[in-house]
Amino acid sequence: MSTSNTDSTSASASTRKRKAITLEEKLEVVKRHERGEKTKEIRCATGFSESTLHTIRDNEEKIKESCKSATRLSTACVSLTRSAIMEKMERMLTMWIEHQKQEHMPLSTQVIQAKALSIYEVLKCDDPEAKPFSASAGWFDRFKARHGFHHLKLMVKQHLLIKVLQINFLQSCRLPLRREAMN
Repeated sequence: MSTSNTDSTSASASTRKRKAITLEEKLEVVKRHERGEKTKEIRCATGFSESTLHTIRDNEEKIKESCKSATRLSTACVSLTRSAIMEKMERMLTMWIEHQKQEHMPLSTQVIQAKALSIYEVLKCDDPEAKPFSASAGWFDRFKARHGFHHLKLMVKQHLLIKVLQINFLQSCRLPLRREAMN
């Protein structure tokens, strides 16, 4: 009988879906804990499991550090606490992109990724324990989603479209020249 009970418990545990907890929610748990609320009270109010609450409490310093360096938009969707150097780099990159937009400078994926790498390298000098960063295409897609830069896709596509139009124009100019050379 105990075997069937164990099977049903493990089956329900394996079917439970994981839920991403935002930085705002984690910060709320930290504040409740600091006010002296008991874990049981916080669990009832938030619906989080006891182990989740303990993990949040154990990572309290990381969560507070992430909140200091996060933007208002990113606190609503960030579920992982990322390094302070990464948050600072993305904040500086966001300001640089905004400045480039105000100056009507064309931006491309490669230019933004190169700028992200250069900012990270400068910041990494202050933190010898910083993890390596490669500014991959996946990171760039997530960066755009975190900071609301959906319109950058259009600029990249527009940049490619201009190149295609230039090539087509040059090819169309060559056709009349070849016809005149044949006559």
